[in-house]
Amino acid sequence: MTRHAVALGTLALVALATVGPSPAGDLGDEAVGLRIGLALDRASTFTDVVGLSASTAYPYLSSVNPAAGDFLREPPNEFRVIGTLTGAYVAFNNGSSFIAGAASATYRLPAAGTILASYTRIDSQDVESHQGDHFTLRSNELRLTYSHLLDTWISVGGSVRLTQSRLGLSSLFSDFPLHTDTESLGVEGSLGVLVAPHRQWLIGLLVALGWSRGETTGFVDLPPEPFGPGLTSIDFTDNTRSLNIRGGVGWRPSEKFSAYADWQYLRFTNVRIGSSDDSADVGRMFAGVEYLPFQVLALRLGGTADTDRQFTLSTGVGFYPTKYFQAELAYVYNAFPEIRKEFGRAHLISLSLALVF
Repeated sequence: MTRHAVALGTLALVALATVGPSPAGDLGDEAVGLRIGLALDRASTFTDVVGLSASTAYPYLSSVNPAAGDFLREPPNEFRVIGTLTGAYVAFNNGSSFIAGAASATYRLPAAGTILASYTRIDSQDVESHQGDHFTLRSNELRLTYSHLLDTWISVGGSVRLTQSRLGLSSLFSDFPLHTDTESLGVEGSLGVLVAPHRQWLIGLLVALGWSRGETTGFVDLPPEPFGPGLTSIDFTDNTRSLNIRGGVGWRPSEKFSAYADWQYLRFTNVRIGSSDDSADVGRMFAGVEYLPFQVLALRLGGTADTDRQFTLSTGVGFYPTKYFQAELAYVYNAFPEIRKEFGRAHLISLSLALVF
């Protein structure tokens, strides 16, 4: 699944909270929009990380850590340019689904770091929740990442992500028709470091801060006078801030086997003028292993557990028939547990194809 997920998660679905906070079930009494932000932070542009789950100390450019892209420069990890296409399909148990796509290009400077640029897009039509809400979504994301190897054992990096999304919602307010459109713009910056204190060990850390602004307009069709005000317009602004702290360790005892574990604290806070602030946070632990029985094949298994007693399971396979072509396939069970109350369990399938030069 691509990182379009955060573009959607931060504010795009905050319109679902138009009539006030919704009972969460899985996360207490947090508003639905905030819980979706927490849920979709799990997603990744790169399929190998989708299958592995833990990746803060993963020493490849697909890592969630912006410092990782320049860490390995020696054969067989030397390259000049990589182009990657990723597609993802998410199916919920209630019958709803959406698809996403991403394209990225990576360029490695001879002695001055690695640059990665990506674009992500998501479109959905008439997705329905268990509560009967219908929405349509269009989301775009641009991301630029730079990483630099300072020495053979340490690299640093940073990234900037810009998001734009539009969500149309049709719902009911006390049994009366409600329609809204939310336009959201957001920016997030992150800094990371990856170190190798020992030949077999890696330690990674990243910190990210985000801000987004959503303008919601629409109407609710209330009874006409003298029983009510009739057609009533809706117009309000939300500002959402996010904090993401994530650390991880990696153990690579051989070229064929490696294991990774991450710990994360993630918090979203929504500020609406004339209303009290809403916030939601979660702690997570990620774990994953990677095994290469042959040079052309990689097998991955991962999963997560969080402070709300939610669990996911992921698996993936990588195929590398030549130095110039890579293919990755992954599946995640219960991919977004934070919104299971609204849509049921999510099943995610992700595929990436890459050309390496």
